[in-house]
Amino acid sequence: SCEKHKMELERGEKRLATVMNVRPAYMEEYENLQKDLQRLFSVYVERSRNLQWLENQLRGLHLLDRHSQEKALDNIRCSQFNKHKEHMCRE
Repeated sequence: SCEKHKMELERGEKRLATVMNVRPAYMEEYENLQKDLQRLFSVYVERSRNLQWLENQLRGLHLLDRHSQEKALDNIRCSQFNKHKEHMCRE
């Protein structure tokens, strides 16, 4: 009985060694998909960074535009005030 168990153990160990050395059928496809995933992730990261940069540039342009509009309005108000002031001085 002990000898029988010993033989079964040896067979099991040989079978395990064989199974461990066999490359699964799907492994090549898995590795190819893994490479594609890494490439796509790199593209995603690059595009995400580009989008963040563009959004930041757009915010800067909006602020600059708003500042320019406020400055133009201030100039108009100032010129209207000066015209009103000149008109009041003439009377």
